Amino acid sequence: MITETVNVFSLWEKLAHELDSIYDAHGVCDVVTGEVAKFAKTGTLVALLEPNGRYYDVWISDADGAVEQT
Repeated sequence: MITETVNVFSLWEKLAHELDSIYDAHGVCDVVTGEVAKFAKTGTLVALLEPNGRYYDVWISDADGAVEQT
């Protein structure tokens, strides 16, 4: 349990550092997708619904943190 807490804390630390200078939702989604994928060592998907509900922006990352927006 302690190790899991420390690991999650390290993820939050990394995200806080990476997101410190990002002020738009697209940048946040990009960073979060890659960092969570690297942390979990698995593919990750993040989707953001456009304000009028017409479409989603989607970010997909492989386990190495390489992100592609579709």
